[in-house]
Amino acid sequence: MSELLNVFSGVKETTHNETTNVVRLIRNGEINAKIATYNYAFLEPGGRVEEHVHDDCIEYFFILSGLGTIYLNEESRHVKKGDFIQIDATIRHSLENTGEDLFEFLTLRAILDI
Repeated sequence: MSELLNVFSGVKETTHNETTNVVRLIRNGEINAKIATYNYAFLEPGGRVEEHVHDDCIEYFFILSGLGTIYLNEESRHVKKGDFIQIDATIRHSLENTGEDLFEFLTLRAILDI
């Protein structure tokens, strides 16, 4: 299973005595995992991440800027600033910059504690 959420249209909550607005991306207890990597990454226009699979982890992408397409097995979805994508283990995936500007994103890989 894979999910896509845009933080600008997500459900907002307040925390810390209503001083901070948040959109929860990963809630405590949703996954039992250890962080493997947490990276800032970018693709030049026309650039593409090589298609690959992680058998032992969930990968998350948070799009910071630009326009792109994410490929998930046989499916593709357009992504943009504010999108948060969860890619479950064993899902073949790739990411491509389909815009004219730099495509920037954060990526986090969480190793599953199976």
